[in-house]
Amino acid sequence: MAGWRAIFLINVPVLLTAMHLCRLTRSAPPRKARAFNPLGQSVAIVALASLTLALVEAGQRSFTSPTVLGSLAVAACCLAVFVVTEKRRTDPMLPPALFASGRFTACCLAGFALNYGFYGMLFALSLRFRVLGFGAFETGLALLPLTLCLSGANLIGGTMVGRYGARIPILCGLSLACLGYVGLAAGIGIGGYAWLVPGMFTVGAGSAIAVTALSAEALSVVESALAGIAGGTLTTARQVGGAFGVACYGILLGGKDGIESTGGLQLAFLTATIVVLAALVLGAKALRANIEAEAC
Repeated sequence: MAGWRAIFLINVPVLLTAMHLCRLTRSAPPRKARAFNPLGQSVAIVALASLTLALVEAGQRSFTSPTVLGSLAVAACCLAVFVVTEKRRTDPMLPPALFASGRFTACCLAGFALNYGFYGMLFALSLRFRVLGFGAFETGLALLPLTLCLSGANLIGGTMVGRYGARIPILCGLSLACLGYVGLAAGIGIGGYAWLVPGMFTVGAGSAIAVTALSAEALSVVESALAGIAGGTLTTARQVGGAFGVACYGILLGGKDGIESTGGLQLAFLTATIVVLAALVLGAKALRANIEAEAC
């Protein structure tokens, strides 16, 4: 038996196919050469890692433990060094022009919020299913409605962007994700796997539709020379949101007892609802301001 590590091998043919398809696409727009910033890269990585460690350890210890306080201090110092370093460079790693657009900033915040809720949900549901006696295979089957919905909704999101632009699918996707987390909180309270399926479907559909549109919107509001940096920034915001989501869900669940009870899970899902709802409000405001500006 190859063991569970063999699951990562499925990525090999996918990546080879993607590399082949990239050769068939049209050439990328010219990009401005940028110098490598080793100090900025290093302190950014340490800052994010330290902050994530602090959140994870806070769930096991407390926010006043030396480990948590030390990690927060390291994160704050590294963040300060990063800001100072970026201000002194003529070609900063994160150009200010990126965030001059409220639409791009809103896209990054929405990406953070979506992954915060989504990856935290995967973490919480996987643990919940194991507590309910599901094995690894049964847990995978239990999450199948979510993964299948993601695949189909990605196609729907792309179609909606092509027909209506990015604004409508972003707002629709974020709204569906909010409803999905409310549905999961309610389903956990009622009890039974069947009550979780509608919430998983709705979260999967909303997240996939919104992410597809967010990528299109983020790249459309920046100069072509900054497209690569914009895409990388959005992806980083999403991954940071996922890391924070898993850490914060762990704090809200409060260990094994929290996973076995419904209160901790409901609080985690409702917190995700609030985070995504805040992104929805900010996104709607930024996109509305753009429409009003174009009308003028």
